[in-house]
Amino acid sequence: MFLKISERDRERLRKPLGILLPYDFKRNIEILKKYLRLHKPSMIISVGDVVTANLLRQNITPKVAIVDFKTLRSIVPNEIKEFIARAFTNILKCKNPRGCITYEAYNTLKRAINSSGNTLVIVDGEEDLLTLAAITLAPENSVIIYGQPGTGMVLVFASREKKDKIRRLIDEIRRSYNVGKGT
Repeated sequence: MFLKISERDRERLRKPLGILLPYDFKRNIEILKKYLRLHKPSMIISVGDVVTANLLRQNITPKVAIVDFKTLRSIVPNEIKEFIARAFTNILKCKNPRGCITYEAYNTLKRAINSSGNTLVIVDGEEDLLTLAAITLAPENSVIIYGQPGTGMVLVFASREKKDKIRRLIDEIRRSYNVGKGT
């Protein structure tokens, strides 16, 4: 296991890691498109089924999309699954239980980022925490876009500072989890 979080850490991670765009999809897409034009990210990574589908509907195809084909723990309809899958040249699969980042998922994400073409990573389990891995693995100047349940979507610019901050956060969570487990 690369990372396992406690309920206390889960609460800490509910705070957006970047710029929160509250639910107002039409306005958010305009802000997102302006952001992408201004910053010209080296890579776009999406995390979550709803975010990925909404980006694709706006003709924004991420280099890497991470999905679990669930939204709020309910399975997404087959037409959405097919719509998402058709947009990608490569499909990778991995297992990643809730509240974890497994080595398998981390390495799958690394392969997706380094692959040619656009890659869909389908997670058996839960993809939420893979946002942290995406930020640390993404090339600098990438943007990671993920859903913030009940709130909107979040844009994270993968600057050196942000990547370092997330690495420190991961290290801190790992230490606190191990201390809590008596190791």
